Amino acid sequence: MRQDRKKRKIVIGLVLLLLMAVGYAVFDANLNIKRSTNISNSWDVRITKITSKNVVGGASNLEDPSYTNLTATFKTNLVSPGDSIEYDITVTNKGSIDAILDKITITDSNNPARIFTKSGLTEGDTLLAKKSKVLKVKVEYSNSVTSQPENTESSIEVTLNFSQNDGHTVNPTPQTQTVNPTPQTQTVYSWSTNILKKGDSIEGISTTTDPSTLGKMSFLKHTIKDGKIESSEACFIKDGNTYCLKPNEYETSKAKLLEVFGKSACEVYDFNVLCGDSSVGAVAVLDGPVEADGDLSLCRIFSDGTSRCGVSE
Repeated sequence: MRQDRKKRKIVIGLVLLLLMAVGYAVFDANLNIKRSTNISNSWDVRITKITSKNVVGGASNLEDPSYTNLTATFKTNLVSPGDSIEYDITVTNKGSIDAILDKITITDSNNPARIFTKSGLTEGDTLLAKKSKVLKVKVEYSNSVTSQPENTESSIEVTLNFSQNDGHTVNPTPQTQTVNPTPQTQTVYSWSTNILKKGDSIEGISTTTDPSTLGKMSFLKHTIKDGKIESSEACFIKDGNTYCLKPNEYETSKAKLLEVFGKSACEVYDFNVLCGDSSVGAVAVLDGPVEADGDLSLCRIFSDGTSRCGVSE
């Protein structure tokens, strides 16, 4: 008798479920990403300083070393084999774009007996924006020279060729990005006679993370994102275990009910399945709604996600 009354009660609840119309406002969640970009790139690589040092033997500068942009010029006088003088050429990247040194060219228009040795900044090196590096050039009178050249003076040019480092830009004005925080997700359970829908705030609704504390055989399970309902399920307790049905998943819900209750305790129709025993029952409808019924407690979820609990008779 109890089982027959339970099935009749489920059928009545199903009819009410299909006839009930619930008005609600659609929750429209917008994620606004605002970008404010102000990037100003500049290319400015140049020689900024030259100093001479480590003079050996009779070596000397005929003029003070000079430079324009990426060309350094110095005039030396080397008297005897083994004479030498070194130059430190400071190169600065005053722009906002990383630079790469492609080539170093050294020319001596007057004296082929000169030997040039380079160190420090080398071809292939990257010069970062707002940074400086030093190219060291040593000019030496070759020891292999067997006869004195007519002219011991030399006019030497060092030319540097830079290019952008694969278009890599550094030190731009930072981008400003404003993004809504990632919503926090949690699962809670409730039994409420309030009509609840997706987007509703969970504030004011009594919820718990342990469904056994509700004191009900049927109840609702909510997935909450950032304090608002994202989705709901109709749940029931059978043999100490909690089972939940999602709306709009008819085949999954039907399979679960047949497994939990057994085929003998279920009635399967073309558009729905009803299962129940002396303590609990559940319904899944082809077009979306689900319902859980237990111990005079009835909870429904419609295909649009709207949910509500009440007292069954």
